[in-house]
Amino acid sequence: MSQPLVTIAITCYNYAEYVAQAIESALDQSYDHLEVIVIDDGSTDNSVAIISRYATKIKMISRKNKGIVYTRNEALKLAKGDFFFFLDADDFFDKDYVKQMVGVAQKNDADVVYPNWHVFGDAKYSKKYPEFDLQLLIEQQIHCTSESLIRLDAIKGHRFESEEVAEDWDFFLGLALAGKKFKLANECYINYRVRRNTRGTSRLYWDDMRVFISILSKWEKKYPTLVNPVDLPISVGKKRDEFIDEQAKIITHSSEKIKELESQATQQVQNIDTLTKELHDIRVSHAYRLGRLMISPLSRVKNHNK
Repeated sequence: MSQPLVTIAITCYNYAEYVAQAIESALDQSYDHLEVIVIDDGSTDNSVAIISRYATKIKMISRKNKGIVYTRNEALKLAKGDFFFFLDADDFFDKDYVKQMVGVAQKNDADVVYPNWHVFGDAKYSKKYPEFDLQLLIEQQIHCTSESLIRLDAIKGHRFESEEVAEDWDFFLGLALAGKKFKLANECYINYRVRRNTRGTSRLYWDDMRVFISILSKWEKKYPTLVNPVDLPISVGKKRDEFIDEQAKIITHSSEKIKELESQATQQVQNIDTLTKELHDIRVSHAYRLGRLMISPLSRVKNHNK
């Protein structure tokens, strides 16, 4: 059987330091039937020069800056594949990533396949997500990164919309609410780079909550039985309370341990004081002083014989 065509669209804005790694990870896939599109969204560094090195192997677009939402939608229009991946220019794919993700999609007849995360860069950890549940997506306990596999036929009229933040979450919410089938690729990980002072890391989560609620309110109007905008802040609040309770338990346990150690230290000081007093009493006793007088001549004789 022939492999379905897969489109990988790499979006770049001032990622000259990383874009070559992203492109090479796309071109080096063990899956053969690929088209790679690289869109430079008006970079002011030397990203275009670096991308141009791969011009014979990719479809390259370079234009003035129009933002991530426009760029994502542009990539969707250009894609010719049966399946589609975005790849942010500061992330990269493992060699078998596309092959494994397509395999999961075909085996489960899934419209969207989302991976776990290997986070690297200014933070390092791995994150495993649960199997798909719409409510967990609403509550942001599942994160469908833009590097998830998407069946192009499933997108239809869906487009990226949220200009301020969370455009990926908004997009995948729309697909999930429309009844598209999501599946976790449990063995697959996206290599997701975290950097300080980016759009995502420079904003506080609670500052974005207003945007999150407005996104959910938008979807509530279309799917009133499926979406309640307050579910997300309630879920976050519960997690916050659980975290505070857990920290309180740790503090209580630590305080009890400190008290126990302080008690042990006090007892040891008292023991030392008792031993010091007993030693002093021995040294000033008549028997000790008499013994010293008796031993002293014997010591002088012994030293003389040496």
